[in-house]
Amino acid sequence: SSGSALEDVHVQHMRKLWTNAAFKELWDSKRSELHIQECASSYLASAVGSYPQWGGKDWVPSVEDCVRCRIRSTGITEVSFKQDAVNFHVFDAGGQRAERRKWIHCFDGVTAVIFVAALTSYAEVLFEDHHKNNLRESV
Repeated sequence: SSGSALEDVHVQHMRKLWTNAAFKELWDSKRSELHIQECASSYLASAVGSYPQWGGKDWVPSVEDCVRCRIRSTGITEVSFKQDAVNFHVFDAGGQRAERRKWIHCFDGVTAVIFVAALTSYAEVLFEDHHKNNLRESV
């Protein structure tokens, strides 16, 4: 195996977990605390159920697979593009509290701000503080 595809034995174990009532109850009760995306339950159950089409050696990630992928951002990432002769600079400023002090210079010369918050955050807590609601903290 090249290491990039799921192994049959691992998929068998994953299927057993997804069909186990105690595991599902634990998953649902700890999802927010473990910062597992809200959509992960149905997506992973579907993915494991469709193996080897999903995750097998010939699998190519779909657009949906890429959209559902999430990597915690740190620091500031900038993407620039031009649309209808207007230059846009989009910044992804890491959302964690420790990253906020790095944002201030991003506002020099700004003419508009678009603020994005995940609606699924209503049922999640902060990574840094398990007593603070993620959505409340975002807005």
